[in-house]
Amino acid sequence: MITLNRFFSTKLVTTQLVSKIHTAKNALRSLGVVFLFVFTALDSSAQQDAIYSQYMFNTFAINPAYAGTRNSMSAVILHRSQWVGIDGAPTTQTATVHAPINKYNIAWGVNLAHDRLGPTRNILAAGTAAYHVKLRNSKISFALRAGIFNSILNKGMLSFKEDGDVFDQGGVVSAVIPTFDAGMYYYKNEIFYRVVCNAHCKSKI
Repeated sequence: MITLNRFFSTKLVTTQLVSKIHTAKNALRSLGVVFLFVFTALDSSAQQDAIYSQYMFNTFAINPAYAGTRNSMSAVILHRSQWVGIDGAPTTQTATVHAPINKYNIAWGVNLAHDRLGPTRNILAAGTAAYHVKLRNSKISFALRAGIFNSILNKGMLSFKEDGDVFDQGGVVSAVIPTFDAGMYYYKNEIFYRVVCNAHCKSKI
């Protein structure tokens, strides 16, 4: 009887594990379709991303799949200044919040960022949706993030070598484009692996 109980118990655990792996494979397949869509349907290129240095405190800003991995609501507000005292020195402000909805194994998050460098200023606002798959002794998260990216150039701050340069027209130009991120985050105790890709529609300023 003990042997049979152990057999059926082992079989049940194995069946549950196989089911979770199958769910993870389906999620990975869906993520692959999204990657394919993002990088083939869009004319994509790399934007000037905000500069970060506090990665350990700002993981969600880098990887959308980090959303909900702390099992509680998490919010971070950061400010970064570089080369203080120099005109046009880069500054970055970022605010993030994310939380899990454990009942459905999903998570949500919001990113806000403002980055200034010389005559340029970039503003990002994005929302994240993540799905978590529980494995036997670990978890894996898949996420998509979508938002808008606003790039602003103040031509009045540009310096020209010659007076009366044809491009010295002053004024401010701005462009708003959609931006997309996809991420994967596998974690187990103190071990984690992550993969992140981003893309956005091309724009001219």
